[in-house]
Amino acid sequence: MAAEQHAYRSGLAGRVVFAGVRTDVPEVLAAMDLVVNCALLEGMSGAIREALALAKPVVATDVGGNPEIVIDGDTGLLVPPRASAELAAAVGSLLDDQELGRRLGARGRELVLERFTRAERAERVETVYLEALAERR
Repeated sequence: MAAEQHAYRSGLAGRVVFAGVRTDVPEVLAAMDLVVNCALLEGMSGAIREALALAKPVVATDVGGNPEIVIDGDTGLLVPPRASAELAAAVGSLLDDQELGRRLGARGRELVLERFTRAERAERVETVYLEALAERR
C-alpha cells in the first residue's frame, strides 16, 4: 500500500505532508524541530548527517551505519527497529525537553564537523583503495 493511502486510511491525511522531491533540503531541515529516521535498513544516512550538521536533534533506528553517527544519548537517540512505542517515547522526550534536544544537536554538529567532512571522507575512500591495491600486490 502506498504511504499516502496508508495515511488516509489511518486518519492522518491532514497531518502528514508528502513533499516529493525537494531541492531545498537545508531550508526544510532548518524549519524542523527534530529529525526522525525510522529506516529498517540504512547505510550511512546523508539525511542524518545533514540534520546533525544543522544541529537538529535526531531520533534514529539502530540499524546499518546509524550508530556510527547517532551515538545514543550523546549525538541523538537510537531506538530498535520496528519499536514504535520506543520511537514515540524518544520523539516525545525531545519535544518535552528542548534543552536535551539542543545539547544532542550541538554535539551531533561537532561530530559531523570532526569526522564527516568531504576531505575526511575522501581520505577514508583513498585508504580503502590503497589497502585493496596493497592486498592485490
